[in-house]
Amino acid sequence: MTFLTKKLRQPITAYEEQHSEITLRTPGMAEVNAIKAYPYTLCPDDDGAVEIRIKPVLVSKYIEMLADIPASAVKQIHPADVFEIGNALMGFFTGNSEAAASSD
Repeated sequence: MTFLTKKLRQPITAYEEQHSEITLRTPGMAEVNAIKAYPYTLCPDDDGAVEIRIKPVLVSKYIEMLADIPASAVKQIHPADVFEIGNALMGFFTGNSEAAASSD
């Protein structure tokens, strides 16, 4: 199982404890089925190029499930950290777990 540990720009409080980093486990189909979507979409343009769009709301849901922290704690995470976690989460879904595991 691959894990992603992310140092946070600012500490968050979860379960009455301060955390300066969070660790997410590898998502499985149970999480994908529960959320009913991947945390990004692939959007082709007229030239045939594909743009990847990260969905912050879905990234937040994955953080909640995979880090086992409440939504109230996820809401405290800096938006730049959520963006970086979203990029790293893509590695779990694309098979590039090395990229997912190296995020901090």
